[in-house]
Amino acid sequence: MRSVRVYEVAGLGPLRTRLERSAGRGLSKFVGRSKEREIFRLAAQLAKSGSGQLIALVAEPGVGKSRLVFEFKAEAGGDWTVLEASSVSHGKGSSYLPVIELLHGYFGIAKGDDPATRRDRIAKRIADLDASLEAALPYRLCIAGGRGR
Repeated sequence: MRSVRVYEVAGLGPLRTRLERSAGRGLSKFVGRSKEREIFRLAAQLAKSGSGQLIALVAEPGVGKSRLVFEFKAEAGGDWTVLEASSVSHGKGSSYLPVIELLHGYFGIAKGDDPATRRDRIAKRIADLDASLEAALPYRLCIAGGRGR
């Protein structure tokens, strides 16, 4: 008789995308895309000067959208707060799932956090950002899964 190893899937690991897993093994040299990289650099300069920017990447699967963003983040360094969210096929019923994921990441909300912990994290982050925003706190607590304090 042969022994068989059995594994149990316990949840998502820290590396969620194919690109993240590939980066852990080492990526090939990134070449080309000079036009797109210049657009990213210009947007970063404008954002740094106070003019908000948004870049939308739309293309067929497999052309390198994720890699382009990965390289830009590496090039930009740690001078930025990077908020990321993604869309999943099983989340098509709620168009707000990526926004909720983005906000959870920004406020440091974990899946198992209770409503009180969520409210505290949101309140602290908003207070750290700008004390004058505390008046709008009850409206932001909706992502905490509970009402105001």
